[in-house]
Amino acid sequence: MATSKLLTNDVRQVTHPWLQEIMPEQAGSAISLGLPEWDDRLDMWRVALVSVDNPRLPLGEVQIDDTGAIRLESAPEIVEERLRSLRETGRPSRRHVSQSRISFPPIPSKVILGDCREVLKDFPPDSVQLVLTSPPYFNAKPECAEYVDYRSYLGFLGEAFSACHAILAEGRFLVVNVSPVLVRRTSRNTASRRLPIPFDLHPILDKIGFEFIDDIIWRKPEGAGWHLGRGGGLRLTGSPYSTNL
Repeated sequence: MATSKLLTNDVRQVTHPWLQEIMPEQAGSAISLGLPEWDDRLDMWRVALVSVDNPRLPLGEVQIDDTGAIRLESAPEIVEERLRSLRETGRPSRRHVSQSRISFPPIPSKVILGDCREVLKDFPPDSVQLVLTSPPYFNAKPECAEYVDYRSYLGFLGEAFSACHAILAEGRFLVVNVSPVLVRRTSRNTASRRLPIPFDLHPILDKIGFEFIDDIIWRKPEGAGWHLGRGGGLRLTGSPYSTNL
């Protein structure tokens, strides 16, 4: 594995003059540098160009080799267009959404039976370090949970995860075990269809304020997953989301 002789400050000293030369009106006042990171796959330093007002959203990137030479940079017109688009949408920086701090209140371990949308109201804010949940699959087991339609099901999930977000400490995680669900055909003349629950759930969680982290694939044993219309080797996705806003 290759390593770099340069340090992060060395890389910044290379990138700052480039930014001031290429975009003098934006450098410092509107566009700044993110954290330089060494990429072992590329054998390059990668420096994100970010908005001063919203440093969590990258505008572009500069790649620098170990000699300090710039090898690749985002086109300035693309960077400026992204900056204009960010300003027009007016999307606030997520780091300002929550000002909470991680806390560890003395909440005893207990088993609670009830609707999470109501039960979680009794928990103080910032009191939970992890939520790991497998929400009910849409009408897969009517004896457990049944919904009028798919829209109402997604609405229920939005309410439940909003309640989770209200009690999670900043920087802690929500992990959701969810998968597409097969809706069986009603006759030979109709077709079955698969509901893309993970894809429809993501924008709901994003709007609530969660930040997507990664996918975790769970390979279930043979015979599991009857409600998805599959036998063994089922791939379920557990998606960690963070409240690090």
